[in-house]
Amino acid sequence: KNLGDKIQNWLDGNLYPWTDKLSSRFDVRFMSLLVLALWAFLIVLNTTIPFKEKANARIVDSSLNVARLYARQLVRLNQQAIIDQRYRNLVAQIDEVRNQTPGIYASYILDTKKGQILAPAELAGSALPNRFASKAILHDKEWFEIDPNGHKAYISSPIQVNDGTKNITEATAFVIYLPTLQNFTMSSLLNEIVNSLFWALLLSFVVFLFIYRWINGSVTRLIYLSNKAMKNGETQLENPEIRWPALQILSDQISTLLSKGGGAGDAAYGDSMALAVNESSPYESFSHANLVPTAVLNDQFEIIAWNERLEKLVGVRANFAVGQALSAASRDVAFEENVKDKCREAAGQIGQAAKVDFEIHGDMFDLNVIYDGNFYLVTLVKQEEEV
Repeated sequence: KNLGDKIQNWLDGNLYPWTDKLSSRFDVRFMSLLVLALWAFLIVLNTTIPFKEKANARIVDSSLNVARLYARQLVRLNQQAIIDQRYRNLVAQIDEVRNQTPGIYASYILDTKKGQILAPAELAGSALPNRFASKAILHDKEWFEIDPNGHKAYISSPIQVNDGTKNITEATAFVIYLPTLQNFTMSSLLNEIVNSLFWALLLSFVVFLFIYRWINGSVTRLIYLSNKAMKNGETQLENPEIRWPALQILSDQISTLLSKGGGAGDAAYGDSMALAVNESSPYESFSHANLVPTAVLNDQFEIIAWNERLEKLVGVRANFAVGQALSAASRDVAFEENVKDKCREAAGQIGQAAKVDFEIHGDMFDLNVIYDGNFYLVTLVKQEEEV
């Protein structure tokens, strides 16, 4: 089997039985709308949360560029003073007013050889301000690190001097920066989710209307054409013009059943007892009597007759059931298994009934099977009724 067959078998054996149970308990329209709403919510959630993370990372990166530019500017302003060793002329702050550049917490010029502060002047000769400054003076290129606990970023840029053969890092411009973190908080994110979810749900509802009409409209048309064909005694179902393989197959099967019935017209419409072509049974007249829910099966468990009371009890129309195998016509696995079980038992005692108690819709029935050597007569008698 190819991969497609394996997937289909898995779906048939695992997913579809579960979904069929749901459809038997809840309104399919409600469940379809619920699934679309859930789908819309998950789509919005799975797109918004990653967006939040990426957006915050982008904001942090953009804000760090401000600190990088600030450090580079300090390098340009102080490079000549470092070459001339005019340390009193070093500038550690670009802004005339403190905090004029948003996010700049502190800035220093560090001596990379002695491991101490060169500027600002009031701190000259002091020890390095923190462990991040110790890391910064070890780098000959631009460097940065974010301290997640303190919500601070540390950026450095080397001040280099050429000794005639190569560039030597004599000092380092070191900036402590407060980056913009978590700009998109959960509250703002929730607001975006609600807005997006509203439009997603609105679109899902429109999609649901289309899907519901495609499914319900197609089935309704098929029912209409089936009723029309049975009323008019037609032997062929009019082409429903539905591009849906499953319903097209069903349409063909209905046409086959109509042709078997020979198109009996209005006189036969509503008569739920249908007999297969070229099949007869001594139980036919009994099943037509409609005294109790009754069916007649042949040796292959194919349905020969299926009366109106059985039709109402199990919810399967006779003109669908007749000609089908019991396994194809029955909607209840327990009913099918019990009937087959009693048929096998009755086959060993021709003319004697095989019986078992069976529950349908909360009512107890005597399920009786009698075999005459060719056909099985199956009856269901409600236990408080007398025939």
